[in-house]
Amino acid sequence: MPAKQAKEAVAAGVPLSPLLPLENDWLDSTADRLRDRQTAWEGYQRADLISNEELQMLRDAEQAGREHKMQTVLEKGAAYAALYMRLLNRLNRADTLQQVLLLSNDLAQAAPDKLGWFFAPADEEDATYDQPFQSTVKLLDVDNAYVNLKGAQLLAIFATFQGDASAQAPKGALEALVRYIYKVFGAAIGRDGSTADESEGNATLIVLTILADALRVDKFRRLVWHMSEDAYEHPNQDTFNLVSHLITIVRTTAHARTQSSARDAPVAGKPQEQYLTLLCLWILSFDKDAASKLETHFSIAPVLVYAAETALKQKIVRLVIGIWSNMLAAEPKANATRLLGAKTLVLCETLEGRKYADKEMEAELEHVMRTLDNRLAQMSSYDQYCSELYSGKLSFDNPVHALDDFWKENAEKLVENDDKVLRQLVSLLKPGAHTDEETLAVACSDMGKFIHYFDGARRHLDKAGAKQVIMSLIDHADGNVKYHALQTLARLVSTSWK
Repeated sequence: MPAKQAKEAVAAGVPLSPLLPLENDWLDSTADRLRDRQTAWEGYQRADLISNEELQMLRDAEQAGREHKMQTVLEKGAAYAALYMRLLNRLNRADTLQQVLLLSNDLAQAAPDKLGWFFAPADEEDATYDQPFQSTVKLLDVDNAYVNLKGAQLLAIFATFQGDASAQAPKGALEALVRYIYKVFGAAIGRDGSTADESEGNATLIVLTILADALRVDKFRRLVWHMSEDAYEHPNQDTFNLVSHLITIVRTTAHARTQSSARDAPVAGKPQEQYLTLLCLWILSFDKDAASKLETHFSIAPVLVYAAETALKQKIVRLVIGIWSNMLAAEPKANATRLLGAKTLVLCETLEGRKYADKEMEAELEHVMRTLDNRLAQMSSYDQYCSELYSGKLSFDNPVHALDDFWKENAEKLVENDDKVLRQLVSLLKPGAHTDEETLAVACSDMGKFIHYFDGARRHLDKAGAKQVIMSLIDHADGNVKYHALQTLARLVSTSWK
């Protein structure tokens, strides 16, 4: 589908493609093994969990799936869907759940226009949700990767189903899906201590595909953003910052300069993961609130710049430009300022020289450049300094860092609004800030200039905790960082209270 049509469809909340089939070699090979395995349905019949008729239905469905001849199953589609949902809800053995999920997938894939078969009122008095959400949410907590992933796939399919109002996914079911996706991403980037990967490294790719499809629904986009924003505003609570995890995956897969530890290596160098992650962020950016705050909340600008700089595929660049465009449309002034600080305009000029064949992409790139150019013309040198500072990436290529006249005129502005700009400068030096060596060196140098040209600088720096973070850098492996840290520390220690 052309990019313009895709954008219009997403903006209208229309799913572009169902997750049928969900193509993945590991899922396919697991399904093949399941088809070769005999499930002891007779035991469930003797336990009165299924009737004699349902036993025969299950045997017929298994045969139909093996032979790819689903007509007899489709003739009783509604009855099969109800049976599968009831079994998924009542059974607990992972191997049997795998088999029922395989049969459910066969039915849904054979009749993607008949997903309404799966929807029905809850068949248990204590059920939390109506079907199919009661059964699929449960699967996310089973101790089996195939059950989890296929359960998430079905839950996303049902959540994006464009049925009547009674078929809309309940908020609790969607929140459960977000929590599961967050858990998978946490394992991928080493945030939850997980070491084993039953899916043989496929979980992240599969879940990214599921997430991209689910995000096409307005309700789910808003939920993902609101849960991530809540996590940003309450960082010490039990929250689920899915957006932060997505940005971390982009950073690591792009080998970003801000990468700070070897724990990111498991997801590095996987272009399909990078593409799918950017696709998720692009779709999310059609939510105006998300697009307006992606940078101010999550500092996405330098990550996007590096992803586009190092991209080997045009489709990566296309998505980055699309995210920039949505950010500028949602909050032109603030986002243009921050994007300029991340050297986005410089990169755009480079991209413009490549002469892409995609005319829509070129037009969108020109629009981004024009918007950034207009904002740059309105900015003072101090505005440009703050723009660079809030991007999280500083460079000595910007002459203001060394200009004495600039610091004579502007040093005192760093302490305005309760030291807001100064605290941002200090934050770049703190552990966990993903700060590259040049930024560390420039930040130390800027603090030295601030101390020299502003009376009372030491008091403000002590309040911001600057001395401790500067001292932590005097033994840094990079010589330039070490030099500027020592120079600034000497000035800080020798400066008397004023």
